[in-house]
Amino acid sequence: MKDYYQKSINALQLAGLSDRTQQCYTRSVRQLVGFYKQTPNKITEKQLQEYFLHRRNEDKWSAATLRIAQRRQGRVDAPGGHAQSPADNIIG
Repeated sequence: MKDYYQKSINALQLAGLSDRTQQCYTRSVRQLVGFYKQTPNKITEKQLQEYFLHRRNEDKWSAATLRIAQRRQGRVDAPGGHAQSPADNIIG
C-alpha cells in the first residue's frame, strides 16, 4: 500500500496542489484504506457508498464534509485532478 501512497503524492504534486492540500487529500484516502484494508483502486462503488453512509450515520459527518471527502477520493488518483470518483454520484 505504500506504493499507492507515493503514487498519490506524486499525482497531487504534479497537479500543483499545496502541501496542506496534499496532506488533507492523503489523510482522506488513508481513512478509506484503513476502513477496508485494501488499496483504493480495489474498492468498488458499492463499498464507497457504504463507507460514506457509515461516515454519515455512525460518525455524523455533515453533508459538506462528505462532499469534500468524496472530491478527495476522486482527485488523488489522477494527475491534474480530472478523474471523477464514483462517490460523486452519492451526495449531490
